[in-house]
Amino acid sequence: MQVSEEKLGTNSQIINTYFIINDSHFTKSRDLKLMTHIREKEKLAKLIYLTVHPNYQLLYRSHLSLLAVIDLENTQSWQDLAHLISDFLLDIKKELD
Repeated sequence: MQVSEEKLGTNSQIINTYFIINDSHFTKSRDLKLMTHIREKEKLAKLIYLTVHPNYQLLYRSHLSLLAVIDLENTQSWQDLAHLISDFLLDIKKELD
């Protein structure tokens, strides 16, 4: 799912931001395959992974260069989650400015 597009500098290169949200109906290996597919196609894409009980070691060893991993189990409220996501998006915007 494409969330946002930003143009970087004058070379008109587009960097997409993706939110990969783990659904309990699917396995986490499906998410890993999806993130790997995105990374192969878009080396500069920003990936934010939302899941319950993330396997940080597996994610680190996958070399996917995730912008963020958000553990939904440890998120106190929807407002906290919205604040986290907003902070990540502001960081992306600052990086592009």
